[in-house]
Amino acid sequence: MANVSLEDVRGAVADLEAAGRRPSVAAIGVHLGRGSSSTITKHWRTIREEREAAVAGSATAPDHSPADEILEQLSKVSRDAALALYQVLAAPLREEASRMREQLAREREEMNDEIDQVMLQANEATERAVLADRELLDSRSLQAGLQERLTAAMAELEAQRERHASELARADQHRQELAEAHARQIQLLTVQLAEGRERELAAAQRLETLVAEAGELRGQVAAQKAELERQRR
Repeated sequence: MANVSLEDVRGAVADLEAAGRRPSVAAIGVHLGRGSSSTITKHWRTIREEREAAVAGSATAPDHSPADEILEQLSKVSRDAALALYQVLAAPLREEASRMREQLAREREEMNDEIDQVMLQANEATERAVLADRELLDSRSLQAGLQERLTAAMAELEAQRERHASELARADQHRQELAEAHARQIQLLTVQLAEGRERELAAAQRLETLVAEAGELRGQVAAQKAELERQRR
């Protein structure tokens, strides 16, 4: 997988927060479209530690004059009285609304996490499919090289047979040894060519499997999105 830097993760976190979403390792991975979970986790932990240190270092106590403190206390008493009355009247409704909001937020976050996880798995499956495709191309290149070597060996054998045709009576034994040697070479190259074809077939089957897995994962993502849209309505 492509390397992901601390600044890449920092930018992804900013984009997710700007969109009103809670950053997570899976969400960051889906947003970037690359990177391993371990690398993203390490950078996300560094960013959280930086934020916690900034919050701890920014805590200061404001200065107040005596008059300001009196006005603030009077204002506080008025606010407390109004707040107490409001809380008595609105507490049940507020608690119920708060519970519903929290439940909805949890369900939405869980749904987003599941979608992000599925998307991350789909991206990883796509990357594996790309690697399998490269392996298939390498296998085909190897097969082409073996085929060229086989063709060259057969051409060389034929040329040597023609050159030694006039000397057959005098060098029959020598010609026979050469023919046997080239026959062994052709047999070896034929075996190598067959092995190359078997590797190509295995790579093609693997590619089909990975493509099918990617399709299934995309179907799951579509179903999850549809369910989320239905719940939002």
